Amino acid sequence: MLAEQTGTIIEQLRFHEMFRSTALLDETRGIFNETAFIQRIQEETAKTREFGYPLSLALITMDKYDSYADSEGLKESLLLHILKKIKGNVKDFDIIGEIDDSTIAILLPGQSLDKSQMWGERVRKDIASAIADVDGKRLTVTISIGLAQASSYDKADGLLRNAQSALKLASDKTNAMLCIVTGK
Repeated sequence: MLAEQTGTIIEQLRFHEMFRSTALLDETRGIFNETAFIQRIQEETAKTREFGYPLSLALITMDKYDSYADSEGLKESLLLHILKKIKGNVKDFDIIGEIDDSTIAILLPGQSLDKSQMWGERVRKDIASAIADVDGKRLTVTISIGLAQASSYDKADGLLRNAQSALKLASDKTNAMLCIVTGK
């Protein structure tokens, strides 16, 4: 009897772990996890190649501050604050996900590079001017944004690589920056 119950519990734990590993959403942030987001980039770049509509990808990271460098809890709270502001600035069909623990990604289907740049500047300013209440502290945070647009021949990896290059440029130049990298 005890062996059967133990076996059932172990099986339930395995099922739970399997379900967690195949989940599409980051439970804490309520956005697509990296695997699911990469799949969406592949789907959207295929549509761009097929139908020729514009597609932009924005990668957003929080600028570095000594005050939260050693505090994962504070960093996560600030990322959630940023995410709330981003969600307030996207359309219903825009796609939000993560590329890693500190990079938020937004696919902007149908957005030209000019409109995406205006969107990025609006989001950057909105976040920089907002106060985050975290553990009784009133904090501000700035972000850097890397922006790229898919061409009619781009695949997901090319679009992502261009956005990552733009994000690196933005992060390296200064805080609170938006940079664009265009494909060949």
